[in-house]
Amino acid sequence: MTATLFLRLIATAAALLPGLAGPASANDFGICRDQSGDAAIAACSRAIASGTLSEATRAYAFYNRGVEYRAKGNLDGALADFNQAIRLRPDVPEYFTARGVVHEGRGDITRARADFTQALSLPNKGDNFAWAKKTAREHLDRLGR
Repeated sequence: MTATLFLRLIATAAALLPGLAGPASANDFGICRDQSGDAAIAACSRAIASGTLSEATRAYAFYNRGVEYRAKGNLDGALADFNQAIRLRPDVPEYFTARGVVHEGRGDITRARADFTQALSLPNKGDNFAWAKKTAREHLDRLGR
């Protein structure tokens, strides 16, 4: 194989790699969003690691993986992911409500109240803002505000 042919093959492969990564990442995010359990956790992890998601979509992937971790009883994993979602998108009430639920489950009532209060103070944004605000109100009422 000549050096020119070899360089052309490398250039062609390099040009194709971004296109190959895109659809796999989109599929992983779809699984992350639509599935549950270990399949969702794995797909969310791949989507987050792909580096191809927008900041908002990455935040949502962290949130979804956190929901799945919480469902499996992994409160540390859920808390870490909700923290990342909030770092990326501090304007989405459902991320604060979800983190507040984890804080409450860990017995950290002060942080839970703070997150529920923050969720209620934010504008109606995100896919589940109605759930986030209703749940935050219910938890604050139960905790005695």
